[in-house]
Amino acid sequence: MLVGKEWWVSEEAGIGVAGQLMYTSVPTKAENLSTVAFNVLFSVTYN
Repeated sequence: MLVGKEWWVSEEAGIGVAGQLMYTSVPTKAENLSTVAFNVLFSVTYN
């Protein structure tokens, strides 16, 4: 899941921030392996 927002700081440029949540589950014969990760992302847009 990824949620973010971008704001225009001028007519040609914008900056943004987003949060990303990732979950992975891998079943094996011995056990169920799982991982959870949270990332913060920044972006710059020039148009």
